[in-house]
Amino acid sequence: MTALPATIYPCPAYSLRGLVWHQERAISVDSYRGYVLAIDPGTESTIVLNQLTTEEFVGVTDIAISGNILWVVKENQISYCQWDDFNLQLYLELPHPIEGITLSEGGVYVVCGSIREILVFGRATRTLLRRMPAPGTGAETLTLKGEKLWVCDHLEETIYCLDAKTGGAAIVPLLPTLIPGD
Repeated sequence: MTALPATIYPCPAYSLRGLVWHQERAISVDSYRGYVLAIDPGTESTIVLNQLTTEEFVGVTDIAISGNILWVVKENQISYCQWDDFNLQLYLELPHPIEGITLSEGGVYVVCGSIREILVFGRATRTLLRRMPAPGTGAETLTLKGEKLWVCDHLEETIYCLDAKTGGAAIVPLLPTLIPGD
């Protein structure tokens, strides 16, 4: 097995947001240029997947993927697109800016920093299922692993592990520094 590099620098990237895996490639969005990038971690080869729709992806703050559907959050909107066309379709618009997104089989989890809440919507119904307090103080992104909701606070440089159903703390936070922002 070939060893992968510890650090990858995608060539055309300026401001990366979000990271998901699809078909053995790392997928991220250059929020400044609007590029959806497919990155081969073995060769560091980077491909712009959405050459005709880059303007739609400028300002994206996070991404998630389910099958061949890419989900994005931008400002106060949750949108999605098919993997083969990258034409964003509005899923839901909220009254508050959205920082992060993750998906479960039937749910869409988003975090809104201005109201310090994690909102969970039914994927098929688009209805609000529950609200949970966001654990940190800064901009946050999300990921799900089984029944655990992992929350990364960028200001505190802290990772929280929550119960995905209740929002209660499942594991003590992982703290890299003693003073947030240092």
